[in-house]
Amino acid sequence: MVFEKGWALEYRYFGPCRTACSKRPVLAETERGLSIVTRLATVSGMSQLTDFNSPRYKAACWLIYDDLLQISESDPKLIQRYVLGVIFFTTNGYNWTVPLGFLSGKDECNWSAVTCTDHSVTTLNLQANNILGTLASEIFSLYQLGMYSQNNQFDFLTPFKNLFV
Repeated sequence: MVFEKGWALEYRYFGPCRTACSKRPVLAETERGLSIVTRLATVSGMSQLTDFNSPRYKAACWLIYDDLLQISESDPKLIQRYVLGVIFFTTNGYNWTVPLGFLSGKDECNWSAVTCTDHSVTTLNLQANNILGTLASEIFSLYQLGMYSQNNQFDFLTPFKNLFV
């Protein structure tokens, strides 16, 4: 059964259908999964990726098993897609007012809350969206996020000032 919320096709979701991740699979069960987990462990640490209840496991599982894009372990955008998934899971994303395209099959640069420059996330806008939780430390792996230049000075704090207002 498909639930229509008035959004474009990529924002529709299936009701009680089970995903591969709902079965809590071993992330490194396949060669691709092992390669992805190895890369993600450099950002979050291996212990976080082995805890079935952690947002990091959930984001990694989504990338490996349920993400419609099925990007390769060598894709330069793998880490940023993972980090955005972690942000979704650490901030109660399933209860956001509007899902903003997170965890959709679209390229993350086309998600409503995300702005990219040269395929790198530069702006993240999650304002007024029932955001609850803790901002994941992995956000600092989005190296281009917040690099605003004003009078040839970079301000790394500006994007975080209004992120969760």
